[in-house]
Amino acid sequence: RSRSCGVTMTSDYSNNICSRSRLGIVSAIGVTLISSVAAAATHLVSLRDGTNTTPDTDNAMGTSGIGAAAAITSLRGTIMTDEPPDHDPRFDFYVVSMSFQPEFCYEHRREQFDGCSHPDDEWRGSLTIHGLWPERNDGSWPSLCNNDPFDHSIVDKIGRHRFETHWPNVKSPSNAPEYFDFWEHEWLKHGTCSGLSQLDYFASALDSYVPTPALIKLAEGDKVPKSALISAYGGSRMVALVCDARHYLSEVRVCLGKDTDGTATGRIACNDAVLKEDSCYDEKVYISTFPSSVN
Repeated sequence: RSRSCGVTMTSDYSNNICSRSRLGIVSAIGVTLISSVAAAATHLVSLRDGTNTTPDTDNAMGTSGIGAAAAITSLRGTIMTDEPPDHDPRFDFYVVSMSFQPEFCYEHRREQFDGCSHPDDEWRGSLTIHGLWPERNDGSWPSLCNNDPFDHSIVDKIGRHRFETHWPNVKSPSNAPEYFDFWEHEWLKHGTCSGLSQLDYFASALDSYVPTPALIKLAEGDKVPKSALISAYGGSRMVALVCDARHYLSEVRVCLGKDTDGTATGRIACNDAVLKEDSCYDEKVYISTFPSSVN
């Protein structure tokens, strides 16, 4: 996992001043254990949304990861892989999860996704929407609440440019049959539990986009204090930071209230269940650049 992340970063990531392989652990066994814990944590967090049901090939847990996974089951109370979907549409608030595409593209660099090969300049310093997720105060969440099929025309009705800028599917080009799969997944998994029409659900999610603090763009390829990043998002009760390999910013999750009809309203403090999804464990958070092939 050697990749540099400081201001002296070279285009081929050969200058490993703060690489993923250097976690500050002298023992090789310790490095393996820490890497396994981080991989397991990232995997369990991704299970929440159902978009990654198998470990990433770069983060395969292996034998040592089994114990690591058991050690962090408190992330959401239990490991969710064997739990059936909760179809009860009642919920109390929303989580807006936003992804940092440079880090996503690094983690999936072997797959050569279209959006990673040809990224929008906006994605270099701004997070994009992953999803608008109904959530309950007790830490549970509904999913797959009905069988209403996704209407592809919603994307053009709202404006394709808005989606491609703030809620992109980086995996597929716009002329590919699977171009709409990401939004279809988000609608079926989460939107069907919102109580909103498809048009209103996607419009509400896009209207709820949280602008990325300037310090992220200014720190591209470098690192920022975690405390400064939390402060920029409103404070310790207002955001959960999700990191790959303990300190590479991957996602940001904030919480929103909702109207009686299900429309998302303004930001609110997150409950403990959401805040426990924070997986940036170091004092510094690293802000990735797109892999060298797309820089």
